[in-house]
Amino acid sequence: MSFDTIFAIGVEELGLEGREGCSPTRWFQLIEDKRPFGNEGKLPLLIRSFLWRSILSRPNDFKLALLGSATSDKSPKKDAGSAKSPKRSKNNDSEPELILIEPTDERVQSLEGGEKMGIRIIPSEEIRLSVLRVFEGKEGRFQISAIQLLALELIGRQRWKGAIQSELSAKLKLQPRNFFYVVKSLEVRGLIVKNPVMVPSLGNPNLGHSGPVATSNIIHLIRFAPPVRLQPGQVFKMVSVPGATGSGTGISTYMLHDDSLHMKLICDVIAETEERMVVESELKIVCGFRGKRGHRNWRRLRSKLLDLKYIETILARHHGKPVTCVRLLRPYDSTSGGGGGGGKGG
Repeated sequence: MSFDTIFAIGVEELGLEGREGCSPTRWFQLIEDKRPFGNEGKLPLLIRSFLWRSILSRPNDFKLALLGSATSDKSPKKDAGSAKSPKRSKNNDSEPELILIEPTDERVQSLEGGEKMGIRIIPSEEIRLSVLRVFEGKEGRFQISAIQLLALELIGRQRWKGAIQSELSAKLKLQPRNFFYVVKSLEVRGLIVKNPVMVPSLGNPNLGHSGPVATSNIIHLIRFAPPVRLQPGQVFKMVSVPGATGSGTGISTYMLHDDSLHMKLICDVIAETEERMVVESELKIVCGFRGKRGHRNWRRLRSKLLDLKYIETILARHHGKPVTCVRLLRPYDSTSGGGGGGGKGG
């Protein structure tokens, strides 16, 4: 493999890292994850040095910097032999505060020196836009907003793993209803694809066989989209994968979760009754929703069926006592069950 090919891979990986860039060590790991080199998959020291020199020789495409928030004890002192003192980049809501280091600085002429300083390689906006393919998608002739670009960079940085919509909304400090329009705009441009996913609820960091869950969307750049096309009633579900803490590109830690069989069972059981209406507590038992876990699953499926207008709940009297009943409005259709992510966490 030629050096030009290796460097092209490196440029793409840097572009996906976004406006904060990454350290040389992480950059080399990203390249190694993309293409194995030798038996151990490690980049030879000679190649690493060439890559570093290539970064230094392209000041218009790459900047060297220290993150402002992490430089209290690493801020470089002005040496008598230094050509220029470090400059701070302008800081705003969407740009990290950076202390720029000139590529001519003697301390970064060697790869080892740059790594000791804690240098980060920052790709230019042109490279980031190119790697994210902003101008290749639909509506590419229209300028992308700052918040849309920032969201797109955060999604791209997750690569195959994808980004959770609710987590992105929180990170960007946007209300979910407002962030919805950001995601919708990126979808219209043809830059991302989203799929429903079950994630741990607040206070339940580990999604195992128990514990409350919520429904959100998993978002990928188009080229990292999952190869599986979800059918009506299907969602992805986060799973714990031991050792799945890769250095960079990340792996998908989601499994396919299909609600359609349970939803069909609920509708079929109600349809078998003469009045097409049953007591909710009895329906739960007949369909096998027992215990805390069963109750949570029932609430989630009931919410989906209500949203999709398959059932309705009413208050009726049974043996002289008021009880909640479930009435079937229409037979379940697995081909148009739709809205795999419509349920609410419970």
